[in-house]
Amino acid sequence: MDYQTTLFESPALDPASLAVTQRTQLDGGAWIDVRRDWLPDADDVFATMIREVPWRAERRQMYDRIVDVPRLVHNYLAGHPLPHVTLDLARETLSSLPTRARRAVRHRGLLLLPRRPRLGRLAR
Repeated sequence: MDYQTTLFESPALDPASLAVTQRTQLDGGAWIDVRRDWLPDADDVFATMIREVPWRAERRQMYDRIVDVPRLVHNYLAGHPLPHVTLDLARETLSSLPTRARRAVRHRGLLLLPRRPRLGRLAR
């Protein structure tokens, strides 16, 4: 698989670097926050994820038919090792942020979420 690598080396992961945010306001009170260069070894992480993660495609019902979900997915449960040590560090760093600062971080089309406990289904 061909993909474009980063042009410059990213600095070491530092929680303070997550505070440097470029905010773009959208319509209806929405916005996008961009944090650049926060993930060190991004090329190695990405190559490892391509090579080692057992990605799967999903399908779902949409209205009156079954359609392909337009992304590949894989879930790692709490306590299971992630495919690259930098991802463990990123998860720990994001999880250490104050609750209201915990947001999904997108890097090269990969959505990284801070670890949260899973909630069971509510009894009916």
